[in-house]
Amino acid sequence: MGKGMRRIQIRASHSYQINLKPKSTSKGSSPFHTHFIRILNSVTPLSVLQSVFGYDQFRPGQLDIITACLSGKDVLAILPTGGGKSLCFQVPGLVLEGTTIVVSPLIALMQDQVQALQKKGVAAVYLSSTLSREEQEKNLQFIQTGNTKFIYASPERLQNARFQNICTQLNISLLVIDEAHCISQWGDSFRPEFKQISQFMALLPQRPKLIALTASATPTVETDIAKQLGFKPNYFRLSAGINRPNLSLQVTHCRTTTEQQLLLLRLLKKHAGQSGIIYCASRKATEELAALLQNRYQANFAVDYYHGGLEPAARIAIQSDFIADKLNLIIATNAFGMGIDKPNIRWVIHYQYPASLEAYYQEVGRAGRDGKPATCYCLYEGGAQQIHLGLLRKQNQAAQNYKLWQLAQIEKFFRTLDCRMQTLQQYFGERNTSPCGSCDTCTPQAVQTSPSEQYALSHLLKIRQQAESHNQTKRPFLTDLQLCFLALLKPTTFQEFLKIPGLGPGWLKQWQAKIPEITRKMVQCTSDEHETI
Repeated sequence: MGKGMRRIQIRASHSYQINLKPKSTSKGSSPFHTHFIRILNSVTPLSVLQSVFGYDQFRPGQLDIITACLSGKDVLAILPTGGGKSLCFQVPGLVLEGTTIVVSPLIALMQDQVQALQKKGVAAVYLSSTLSREEQEKNLQFIQTGNTKFIYASPERLQNARFQNICTQLNISLLVIDEAHCISQWGDSFRPEFKQISQFMALLPQRPKLIALTASATPTVETDIAKQLGFKPNYFRLSAGINRPNLSLQVTHCRTTTEQQLLLLRLLKKHAGQSGIIYCASRKATEELAALLQNRYQANFAVDYYHGGLEPAARIAIQSDFIADKLNLIIATNAFGMGIDKPNIRWVIHYQYPASLEAYYQEVGRAGRDGKPATCYCLYEGGAQQIHLGLLRKQNQAAQNYKLWQLAQIEKFFRTLDCRMQTLQQYFGERNTSPCGSCDTCTPQAVQTSPSEQYALSHLLKIRQQAESHNQTKRPFLTDLQLCFLALLKPTTFQEFLKIPGLGPGWLKQWQAKIPEITRKMVQCTSDEHETI
């Protein structure tokens, strides 16, 4: 056996050789510490799975997808979050000669998967705007050598003239479209650049094998994906279903914003110390909520906010800290979550509900990726609808009509008395499903305000109304959120009042005449065991 070679023994008596040296080029050796895997003997998908990835066997559906791809069929795979999508293209990418291009809108996913492949000795690179000009040039030069097994790139990169020219000189054997629902104007997170993928394929000397993957797609979106990518008529479709048995979907109808805020505080108390995500409908809401919780919950949560308006470097830093458990609570818009490989998220709260059931399913899908129980709450209050309706004004009439239909469907979902997971399954075209047995309609358990909290809140609202009617300074007596903290904490001493965000010595001095009345009402509704948060 030649220098730089080693033989790996596989179960079932299969063996093959791996070249641990990159192919030499006129430009010199590769600057990368990764290794180019060249399959020298005939191998099977199972042998690659076992020797390279260390798994004994495939999950249900994975081998069917891989076999269809290797036989020359175009593939559309719908697998739930955590369903093992990456192996469905990484395994055939190693079995096939040539290079695999993975098109993804998710920078975090590119980074994670490329690093994981490199650790296994696979020559993989990614191209994104987060790389410096020098890093991008280094990667492009390495791609030109023909030694790269996997290239991860955004759909915008496929329109770059230099990248196109390089790819026409390579043997592109497989093209993978991750988050394929982004290609459809009827899908959630539509990205117009995805529609240019078919034009990129037309530039290649030969049409590569094609795999499109997503976690969810309605029948309309599925049809559009196949059309936009120019799938062959006999393409292979596999849907593993969207059911996530370990997720408990809980919807609570909040009569007022104050009640919604109170329930949020109760849930944070319940899940103190656990990793979770709170979703809001606007950037402003994420920042305001994060500022409040950073002030009040430093002992229980490391908190930050995330939205598309942040600089790329800031977004990457927040994602990395969350994955590394340096942050355990992210308050985010829908810009956060796709491609984040964090298995121990135990809860997701929709403080303001999303614009579609597609977005809802994607966002609750971030919880419980380790297969352990996780809870997904929605604190349903109608104000979020106005935010979504306001965004529709920028779209054409056809898009507006479809978005209005999506809003109607999610409203229907929140108001249904049927099983929530079953309702989701039916929306995505699944039939003959069974109730999940764990949502709030199957097993009533939605979080609610307690009688003592309702009593405290009603009296605090009356006290605020009286105080502000005689207020000459125009300074607010208590905000809605401060009322919620009071109803939850039920303070009876000055020290306990000071634990409420915004109630400092100045407030106590101005409103000291009202404090005995508040304290008296709190004592009336406080149980023998004093609640703390």
